[in-house]
Amino acid sequence: LIEAFVQTSGFPEIQDYNNPETPIGVIGRGDYQEQFDNGYIRESAAFAFLGEDVVDFRGNGVGGRRLKVKVRAHAMTLLWDENDSNKVIGVRYSRNGKVHEAFANQEVIVAGGMFSASFLQLSGIGPEEVLLNANVQPRVINDNVGRHM
Repeated sequence: LIEAFVQTSGFPEIQDYNNPETPIGVIGRGDYQEQFDNGYIRESAAFAFLGEDVVDFRGNGVGGRRLKVKVRAHAMTLLWDENDSNKVIGVRYSRNGKVHEAFANQEVIVAGGMFSASFLQLSGIGPEEVLLNANVQPRVINDNVGRHM
């Protein structure tokens, strides 16, 4: 029944929704691309590719793990080094109604999902005109950020 509805919806099928060749503004249908463990349990990319010996899902640094993962958190903006305008040193995020800042000794990894373009733009990464119109200090000019949204 669902397949019949999808086929008669009039929306074109999109095989790869991450394809940069997909024209801007096209609305279509397609399967979600997800990672599953044993074929039925949804598994995060962090756990699947890094493993529990590296990842600390509780966020408390147990066992010398080198990566803290904050779930149910909303990344707000990247934090930039005041002495090096090209270096990101952390991230500001909200969780449970409170704003937090997390700093990194090495890399900052943020999974923005569907809000990744706005997150990057609020952090100063994106088309210069968009950043200036939003009163955001341009850090990295990249016209492709938000282009296919």
